[in-house]
Amino acid sequence: MSCPLPKPLSITLPNGTNAERFGVVSNSTPDDCLPFDLTRHNVTTKATNAAGTFVVEFETEVLTPANKGQFKVHFNLADEPMLTGTYVLHITVRNSANAAVKNLQGTLSVTKEPL
Repeated sequence: MSCPLPKPLSITLPNGTNAERFGVVSNSTPDDCLPFDLTRHNVTTKATNAAGTFVVEFETEVLTPANKGQFKVHFNLADEPMLTGTYVLHITVRNSANAAVKNLQGTLSVTKEPL
């Protein structure tokens, strides 16, 4: 059994829209295909500008069953619009003691609002 090869975490969304994106936290190589058990863990998502002076946090939920390692991020750009541009996306898995145990990093590109 093998999993799809990991792809860089890159999300593009038009400003002024609401969207959901799903992800999986892995605990192995793609050949083993083992999910990271998110039981008693929480997942947080934030986007920062290149200088680190602007931060937006997005609601993130662990999906059931938690042992499958799946999560969903709610990007609410309708109520909290952002300047167009590319941001560093940080997804962090924290244990019950609130210590970071996994960090995923990628990009969030915010494009102009559709006319």
